[in-house]
Parts: sequence; C-alpha cells; structure tokens
Amino acid sequence: MDLEPARAPDRLAWWLAVGALAALLAFVVLDVLGTLVLGLFIYYVVRPLNDRVDRHLASDTAATVTFLVVILPLVAAVGYVVLVAARELLAVFAGRSLTVSSLLAPYLDSSLAGSRRSVVQTALNEPVALVTSNADAARRVAEAVLALAGAASGILFVLLVAAAVAYFLLQDGDRLYRWSREYLFAEESTLDAFLRAVDRDLETVYLGNVFTVALVAVGAAVVYNGYNLVAPAAVQMPIPTALALATGLASFVPIVVGKLVYVPLTGLLGVSALQGQGDASLLVYPVALFLVALLLLDILPQTVVRPYLAGRELHTGATMLSYILGATVFGWYGIFLGPLVLVLVVQTSRIVLPELVRGRELTPEVSGPSSLGSDPGGPE
Repeated sequence: MDLEPARAPDRLAWWLAVGALAALLAFVVLDVLGTLVLGLFIYYVVRPLNDRVDRHLASDTAATVTFLVVILPLVAAVGYVVLVAARELLAVFAGRSLTVSSLLAPYLDSSLAGSRRSVVQTALNEPVALVTSNADAARRVAEAVLALAGAASGILFVLLVAAAVAYFLLQDGDRLYRWSREYLFAEESTLDAFLRAVDRDLETVYLGNVFTVALVAVGAAVVYNGYNLVAPAAVQMPIPTALALATGLASFVPIVVGKLVYVPLTGLLGVSALQGQGDASLLVYPVALFLVALLLLDILPQTVVRPYLAGRELHTGATMLSYILGATVFGWYGIFLGPLVLVLVVQTSRIVLPELVRGRELTPEVSGPSSLGSDPGGPE
C-alpha cells in the first residue's frame, strides 16, 4: 500500500513539534543559563581527577566518588567562604559585630541599677515601652539577618544545582557524546572535530584559571590577614576575607589580575595613614602591602602560575576581553560564559569559517591559524 502522500504532512507536523520543543528548551536554558555554565565550569575543573578515578572504578562509581569527595566539599568550601565574606560585610554595614553576646548584652546589663532601672526591670514593668524603644533596632537587625539568609540560600541553591549538572556530565557526558556521534553526526565529521577542539580548549582555559584563582585567593587571605596582625589599628583593612575572595575572583581576568582590588585598597590605606593620626611613618604598612601583593598576587601568577597551569592558551588579549565583556553583558556568570563564547568563536574561525567563505566543502581539518586554539586531534 502506497503511504507516500501521507508522509509529508506527518513530517511537517513532527518538525513543528520538534521546533516547539527546541524553543521551550531554549527558554529554559536561557532562564538558568548562569547555573548551567557554572555547572559546565565545575565539570571541566574536576574531570581530570574523575578520569584518574575512572581508571580504577566503573564510570558510574567514579562519577559518584568524584561528586562526594570533590564536588560537594568544593561547593561547601566556596559557600563557607562566601558566608564568611557576607558576615564581614554585614558587620561593617551594621557598624559592630553581630554576635550573640552583643545582642543579649543590653538585657543582661545590671550596672544601670543605680542611676536608672535596668533593661530587665523595664521589661518586667513596662514591656510595651521596651518593645517600642527597641523596635527600630530589632527591625534593622532582622532585615539584615533575613537578607543574609536569603542571599546565602540563593547562592547555595545555585551551587547545588550546578554541582548536579557537573555530576550528570561526569556520569553520562561520554555516553551522550557517543550517542550523538552515532545518530546525529558522523565520526571524523566537521562537527565532531569542532566539538573535540572546543572541549580541549575549555578544559585548558577553565582548569588553568581555576587553579590560578584558588592560589591567588588563598595567598591573598594569608597576606591580608597577616597584614592586619602586624599593622596598627589606624591602617588595618576591613573585611580581609571578603577582599581576599575578590582578589582571587579578579585574577580570572588576565593582565588585570588582583590590581582591581589591591591597588585601590592600598591607596585607601595610604590615605587613612595620612589622615588618621597624621603620622607619615604609618605609610610604610600600605607600601609594604602593595609591594607584597604586587609580587605574590600579580607578577607571580601572571609569569609563572598561569602559564604553567594553563599550558597552551588562547590569545591573552582576547581572553581578557572575554572575561571583561562577559561579566559586563551577562553579570556574574559572564566570567564563565565569556571564555565559552570565545572558544566557540575561535574554533569556528579555524575549522568552519574559512571553508564557508571560500565556498569549499566542510572538512574536519583546521584551515585557520594553527597557533590559536587546540587542534581536534584523533577520535576519543
């Protein structure tokens, strides 16, 4: 029986259904793009370790071990650092340290019994007046605590979802790639070569930079907190842990590195040294901090750490622009999305664009600059 006339409408309907599903999927991806890109970043960071574990265990078991031993502790460590930084910021904005003892001190103060009634006595005799007089302070504290709790829960949720994305890629990424190569595109095709080259570039960029960021952040924490231990109170820096985290994050940007933090920081400390007590000798502390930060948090990461860890890099200027423009256009997750866009553009210009411009048949061979980006290599 001839069914050919009925197939065309069926195919059109199916294509419309596929298009609708693709549009829905694109909507979902765009709504959680930051979390997905962060998960991709975590995946590339822990994949080399997972590959080592995979040599001794089954693939599913290796992914689970990597998730429990590496990813979850990593998320917990990042969450803890963010909470410590937020606590320091909250203490600065509140103007004091929000500890349990400081909150309960007014209600336990018995030294006021002579000249005026204690807070405890006021609470017993005039509870309404006590609540009214302290309502504004209690409201500010409650708002600050709620804001901190909301921000912390939001960050924790994003980190956990990103960790789940990384776990899925570790466990099923290879299977998904093999399925796509079997049913969607051929092995050794142009798309296959393009994906392999992108994969290698992303691992190089992400893994090299995350080690640089981690080392700079730890070094900055040691330098800043050590500085506060020896510096007089007039030139001590506030929130050293938060500033150390910011210095580490700033090192994502090549060339700029920690200058975004330690240059204005030491400048402000120098102004404080001159204005606070008028003692110019205090300038030795910010100057020493600047020199140490320049050596340990700037020159050393740029000249030794990043080249050693990153291996073959993309163009330094283009990488710098990808971080800056990514963060400017997309916000916090642009730090991870910018390099992804750069890698896609670079590999498109090397493998696909020259053949399209010349009107030639697409091949898996590299036709663009061979010195820029990773080569596809053989099948994996």
